[in-house]
Amino acid sequence: MAFLYTTEAAFTGPKITSLPLAVHDLPVSGYKRRYLAKNLQLTDGAAVNAWPDMVAGGAALETVPTYGAAPTAATVGTIKAVSFNGTTQGLKTSAVMNQPHTLVIVAKLQDSGVTGIRIIAGGRLGSDTAVENAVLGTSGTAPSKILFLEGGSTVNGPAADQAWHVFIGVFNGASSVLSVDGTEVSGNTGTARRDILTLGYHRAGQWTNMAVAEVALYDKALSAGERTSTVNALRAQYGL
Repeated sequence: MAFLYTTEAAFTGPKITSLPLAVHDLPVSGYKRRYLAKNLQLTDGAAVNAWPDMVAGGAALETVPTYGAAPTAATVGTIKAVSFNGTTQGLKTSAVMNQPHTLVIVAKLQDSGVTGIRIIAGGRLGSDTAVENAVLGTSGTAPSKILFLEGGSTVNGPAADQAWHVFIGVFNGASSVLSVDGTEVSGNTGTARRDILTLGYHRAGQWTNMAVAEVALYDKALSAGERTSTVNALRAQYGL
């Protein structure tokens, strides 16, 4: 898999929008899904009806009428992102992943004070009315609202805030790990698999006000060294 790397060279002219966009790769190869907000090349405020998978043949994250409207392209600080309003917006794609699998996401909550469960990235086994599984989200009430990882059982993590973070969730039963910028909590999330990937909503109508810059899914458990290299690379890439 070949990628162009970011460059300081400037391009101008009438065909600028048709030029290939320089993108960064991840230090751990072999991801099965990857979504990069800056690849959308949309103006701020434009609807994101489909967020293409960078992996050839992969499925786009798309709006689902049952769950609401399209999120929007946004520049949050200096970071290109897809922004979810926390009331009506979500995306979904197929993502069949047995355990172990690993979720990597660069995101920020834009309202950490909302009570109850809020899904940053979710998944489920079975019909859309089934209980959510393979979830990275938040629960509780600010200022005690915490991040959690769930795959049938729950691993509780650090306090939630509104900063940009590199989140990594290793869904691997009794060897699961929730990493937030390299600070890790391990435990047993259960053994639930994932057959979709959702962003921004829970099937029970619990929406999440957040911005997402990048998402990747691996069909393996990233090792401690792989997690460290991924966190360091993404924090450097986004200036975190």
